[in-house]
Amino acid sequence: MPAFDDFTGTVRGTPVVTRVMESMMIEAAQALRDICRVFKETGEPMGGHHLPAGGYMGEMIVRALIEADLIEEVEGQERGFMRRYKPTKKGEKTYTKLDKEDAFSRRAS
Repeated sequence: MPAFDDFTGTVRGTPVVTRVMESMMIEAAQALRDICRVFKETGEPMGGHHLPAGGYMGEMIVRALIEADLIEEVEGQERGFMRRYKPTKKGEKTYTKLDKEDAFSRRAS
């Protein structure tokens, strides 16, 4: 579908889409940070309701982190926790690298 590929290429290159993608990456980094910090401090997975982004974007960020093998979903044993997440080894390593670079202080433009 060359016409659709041309269309998506044109839209993908716009400043607004670039800002949306940058914002999603920042939100994903913040979600990874929060999940890693909670797990490091408590040894417990973090409830999804504590994640910084909610709604559709929040769900897409969680799915991306899972597909990237940075976090994993854990069965909730407590009442009220529908979804809980903990970092994978890869996620912990990524968190450490991002923290050393002070990447978590980034803000969307």
